[in-house]
Amino acid sequence: MHVLVFVAHVAWNRATQGPDELEETFQADLSKFPLPRSKIRRELVTKNWEQMLSIMLDYKRKHFANARRIVAVCGYTPRETFMVAWK
Repeated sequence: MHVLVFVAHVAWNRATQGPDELEETFQADLSKFPLPRSKIRRELVTKNWEQMLSIMLDYKRKHFANARRIVAVCGYTPRETFMVAWK
């Protein structure tokens, strides 16, 4: 789940900040997730991370077209709930 949260974070910020947002660190950060890529990718609708970003960007634009907030941080809390901090 963490990898999908990360990809969603990148997609949202690219939709609000521009297509190059987090480009320099995206692949490097993606490689830090402990699960083997093959295990992660079996659960996804596509095995291509750029295509996954595109799908998420399209979803954001369709359902949250006017939202201009920036995701500062997101993740799970010690109480096992999900938290998003916006700028």
